[in-house]
Amino acid sequence: MRSSSHSDRALLSYSVYHFRGRGGWRHSNYYESNVIVEVLDDFGYKVDVVNDTTVGLNNLHNYKLVIGEGFPLLESVEKSNAKRFYYSAGSHPCFSSLQSIRRSDEFLRRYQIVPYSGHRVLPFEYGMAVNSAHYVSCIGNDVTASSFARYGVVAETLRPTFVGEDIDFYRVLPLKSSLRSSCFVWFGSAGFIHKGLDLLIEAFRNRPSQKLIVCGLTPADSRLIDLLEPPSNVVRLGTIDVSSYEFMDLMGRCSFCILPSCAEGCSTGVITCAAHGGLIPIVSEFAGIDFLEGLTIPDLSISGILDSIDVASSLSGSEMNRMSALSYSRARSLYSRDGFRRRITQLLGPICSSLH
Repeated sequence: MRSSSHSDRALLSYSVYHFRGRGGWRHSNYYESNVIVEVLDDFGYKVDVVNDTTVGLNNLHNYKLVIGEGFPLLESVEKSNAKRFYYSAGSHPCFSSLQSIRRSDEFLRRYQIVPYSGHRVLPFEYGMAVNSAHYVSCIGNDVTASSFARYGVVAETLRPTFVGEDIDFYRVLPLKSSLRSSCFVWFGSAGFIHKGLDLLIEAFRNRPSQKLIVCGLTPADSRLIDLLEPPSNVVRLGTIDVSSYEFMDLMGRCSFCILPSCAEGCSTGVITCAAHGGLIPIVSEFAGIDFLEGLTIPDLSISGILDSIDVASSLSGSEMNRMSALSYSRARSLYSRDGFRRRITQLLGPICSSLH
């Protein structure tokens, strides 16, 4: 890392892939990981990076601070005197895993198909790492933080960034209109059951005049979805580069970004669609998003999603344009890179100063 001249050392337990090649268009945490390293360098720490799945590190005693999540953080309890800072990209791992198990059970009961993929169940060590940390932060809002409070943990919140802040398609897109209110996008990632796509497929099966465009599925998730025989108004596009004309075209065709997730940190996919296309969020309370003009799905059920689709489809063109403009401006102002850097600096500053 760039901080090789410092004598004090910190370990970031997250993902080494965030520091290799061009990956920033895939997810905002590429940028956020690099900012954490830069801020630690500014505070006088040489930073090493490992994957959070790494086990058996024998040099943990060399670090004054271990930040991130996963196995290295937990192993440092016994192998190091380092301060432990659990930096969570989501809800408390125990809460998130339990929510994912519940949704997977619903999936199994509905389809009689075993969901070997589609969930987001973490090893129990991740929850133990949270509960043994000296400091905890989470990407998200007060709802996200409340998932930690369930386990007696106080978590400081951070707002994430979104993908492609230096790109702005919104100003060249046509205005939203009631004629295009029938087009929705699910801009997700691994864990389609966890993120409610199975519920969306059934909801749109009941609304054949509405279209759902699905982006970001893993191959394993896509194979499992094949077994559900989605209707023709559910279209899968695969993974889309946010800097591409394909993404700009998608933002111009759709009016809403919908995510009935059972547990998130803060859905950067929804924020990315709002910040580039002014898409109006339709999300569950667990999506971790505040302050964007949108609709809240009343409950994680097919009927709850249908209610939200019907409300969205009844909006006038002028109301959609008002909500779209607010969604765009708030996403850009509240989820900026500068804002993330200021907040993580605010959280790390007192900790780093106390360790020198």
